[in-house]
Amino acid sequence: MIRHILKKDWTLLWPLVALVTAIQVGFEWSTFKAGFFSDNPVARELVGLLSAAWTVGVLAVAVAVVHEDPIPGAEQDWLIRPLSRADLLLAKLAFVAISVCVPMLVVNLTHALALGFPLGLSLGIALYKELFVFACLLLPVMALAAVARNTSELLVFGACLVVLYAAALSVSALTLGSSGCPTCDTSIVWTQHLLQHIGVLAGAIVILVLQYFRRKTELSRAVAVVGVLMLVSLQLPWRLAFAAQRWMTGAPDAAISASIAVDVAMVQAGLADPASDSDSASHRSNPGRGAAQALMSGDVGAAVESLQHVSHPHDAPVALRIPLRLSGLTPDEFLFADRTQVSVSDDRGRVLYRGSSARGSFALIPDPNAGQEPGLVQQPVELPRPLYDEARTRPLGIALEYSLTLMAAGTRHRISAVDGELRTPETGLCRTKAMANEILMVCKQLGRAPVCYGATLYAPDGRHNPEVLQCTPDYRPYLPSLGNILTVSAVELPTHDASGLAHYSVGGSELSNAYVALRTYAPRAHFTRSVPVFRLQTAAPVGPDAQR
Repeated sequence: MIRHILKKDWTLLWPLVALVTAIQVGFEWSTFKAGFFSDNPVARELVGLLSAAWTVGVLAVAVAVVHEDPIPGAEQDWLIRPLSRADLLLAKLAFVAISVCVPMLVVNLTHALALGFPLGLSLGIALYKELFVFACLLLPVMALAAVARNTSELLVFGACLVVLYAAALSVSALTLGSSGCPTCDTSIVWTQHLLQHIGVLAGAIVILVLQYFRRKTELSRAVAVVGVLMLVSLQLPWRLAFAAQRWMTGAPDAAISASIAVDVAMVQAGLADPASDSDSASHRSNPGRGAAQALMSGDVGAAVESLQHVSHPHDAPVALRIPLRLSGLTPDEFLFADRTQVSVSDDRGRVLYRGSSARGSFALIPDPNAGQEPGLVQQPVELPRPLYDEARTRPLGIALEYSLTLMAAGTRHRISAVDGELRTPETGLCRTKAMANEILMVCKQLGRAPVCYGATLYAPDGRHNPEVLQCTPDYRPYLPSLGNILTVSAVELPTHDASGLAHYSVGGSELSNAYVALRTYAPRAHFTRSVPVFRLQTAAPVGPDAQR
């Protein structure tokens, strides 16, 4: 019976399937023709257009095949025919897999082979990606389609779910602030995303079973509503998420020799210099713009904080620059601060404030343009203004607890600075191109790309520019994009500063013989470190807390 249902659906929907397949082929072709540096303007424009068309097309196929035999209502003829409910459901799932996933697998695989990637690896990644798309995108859409009689009803119900999600997210941001999502803007946010993917998949399976085997439309819609609320309310605690990440790595804390300490003699407290952080300065000078940008990017908590700073400008947090001294690291290692927990206590040990650093994950490395001594890092930490004002009259104790990742360098590689090409298992396929004021290196990798790239531009005589560290603080296992199996990374190596503020040793006519020394960094271990309490008084910081 499954074959007959498939034949019927194909007879009715083959024009739509043919159109979506053509969009898939065009999208992959334009991605390939755009190349590494988007040199082809036509292909570059088509990538954006066809990407949106691909999303709409595959969703249309998933919805259309379900609505050929809608579940709600009592006027469908399949209800009086001797059809197995299981056969009907399996036929719909098979139709979507064959019409959407198989063509996309073929074009993705062709693209990877055209770039010279091995067949076995390319096929494995392509199969994994199509399974991910089917489970995390197509199956949930089919479940939502199953609770509606037609497309119009589906659009209305979907819009209601979106409004409900936005309202729940806003309430969470207003009531809980940043604590409502402990992993947001950090390198282990993938654990929360994975939990959400699993929840959406489980909800889709429940709805499909309820609809196709019990025809419980109202109950299925209630499951969808509860699922939307759970997406907002169920958040992984930080300690649990970081423990899961550390368990995956497997290196115990005792094996890590890295240490971190505050240089109390150099502690400086004061208002953050707006010129030192252009983005923060922009938000302070135009807080409405900052709130709008945060809202459009989905960060409701940041938007709420920006608006609160507008209504209460004197309550804006104060930024402290805490000098940290790092030790126990080799030249090929550095630390990534995934989260910084700040605790402020009075002279009796009572905790007055506890919160996380305002910034997300960032590398603890000295700024080469700041002229700092080796091993010294300046970390910004925000404190509530009332506490800052209180520190003017009496010293407060500040304790820092870090969730850290030790990043270790892999093998070194060399690639010509101009029109060079490098192919390695670590980086995939990399190419370079000389731009007006920089060397641009783009790498395409099958599956997961390195977390960090370190690139240094060298002249033939050994002179070199400062190393450029390009990091994507995300430790997730490979979760593919919806439309492609290739992960694209780019590193920009400046060769000239038009403002004249910076001088680079290698540039100009030397670039034709120059090369880029490239190395990748990968997480070696995740661990925690606590910094002993130190006394802070804004007028005169003093030594460590002797009672700690």
